Amino acid sequence: MELAYAINPYVSATAFYDYGRVKLRHSPYVDGTKNSVHLHGGGIGIKGQYKKFFAETKLAFAGKNADLVDVRKSRQWSLKVGYQF
Repeated sequence: MELAYAINPYVSATAFYDYGRVKLRHSPYVDGTKNSVHLHGGGIGIKGQYKKFFAETKLAFAGKNADLVDVRKSRQWSLKVGYQF
């Protein structure tokens, strides 16, 4: 889910949240080992557009109880820049 707020006609701020569940093995082990992983997290971003140019950046964080994730190392930053023909 992503929410956006228009700061002005060219720039908007965003906030987002994601949740997912993954099945690890088609046939789970008999010993009772966990066979699924739950991941969740959220983040913030900002995007802008002027004429045919656009730019977007986001900063994401893993949730505190996300399985198999070291929360201290669970940040991601992205930047997207482009031109629309």
